[in-house]
Amino acid sequence: MPHTLIAETLVNRLATQLALPANAVPILFGGLPLDFPIIFRRTLPFAVHRQGMAGITLFQKVYLLEAMETANPQSLLLLILHEAVHIRQQRNQTLFYPCYGLAYLWGILRFGVGRHRGGIRQRLHRAYRQIPAERQAYAAEDRARLRLRKMLARTPR
Repeated sequence: MPHTLIAETLVNRLATQLALPANAVPILFGGLPLDFPIIFRRTLPFAVHRQGMAGITLFQKVYLLEAMETANPQSLLLLILHEAVHIRQQRNQTLFYPCYGLAYLWGILRFGVGRHRGGIRQRLHRAYRQIPAERQAYAAEDRARLRLRKMLARTPR
C-alpha cells in the first residue's frame, strides 16, 4: 500500500542514519526544495520501473519504488536529490513537460533509429540521458555523490 513522506523528513532521517555532520543536508542539496511529497509505491506511473527506473517526478510529487525505502541510505539520498532537481525545474520552467517531451522525442529520433549501436532499450536510454533536464539532474547527483563520499570519509565510525 502506498505511503507518503515529506522529502525533508526522509532526507533528515537518512542524514542521521549515515551520521552526517549537521551541515550536510544544506551542503548536499544546495538550496534544492525539500517540501515535496515522496510517495512509495509497488509500481511507478507509466510503468517506468520496467525500464529500470526507481523514481519519477510528476507534478511536483515524487514517486519511488517501495524497495527504495530499504535500499542503501546513500543511494536513496542521492535519488531524492536527483528528483529534487526535477521539482526545482518544474517550479522554474512553465513549459517543463513540453520541453522534456520534445527533448526525449528528439533523442529518440537521433538515437532510436538508423545505424546506431545497441538494442532498442539502450537507444531509448541514450535518448533519455541526453534530455537537458536529466543531464542537469545527473550532474547534480554526481557532484553530491563526491561531496557525500568526502563527508563519509571524515565521519568517525
